[in-house]
Amino acid sequence: MLVMTVTANLLAIVGSAAVGFFAAPIALGAIGFTAGGIAAGSAAAATQAAIGNVAAGSAFAVLQSAAATGAAATAGAAIGGTTAAVAEAARQKRNQERYRKQRPNY
Repeated sequence: MLVMTVTANLLAIVGSAAVGFFAAPIALGAIGFTAGGIAAGSAAAATQAAIGNVAAGSAFAVLQSAAATGAAATAGAAIGGTTAAVAEAARQKRNQERYRKQRPNY
């Protein structure tokens, strides 16, 4: 039983990281941040037009850099895996508290 639980948890974490790895670049591309720069006619292009000169280190600059360098995939994987791990830790804590309530001498 424990091996199945650990395996399922590991699969959830790895699966979430894989989803993040693919979803982050797709999401950036969908709003106009591409490896070749800002896509014409996109939401990113409209935002850049409204901003004017983009400040280095701004959220806009970071998103463009992530899309251009491929860092979005790595960041997406890290965020997805971390989120799944934190969610699993919270679930384990809830289960442990329920068990202790059912068995006060535990």
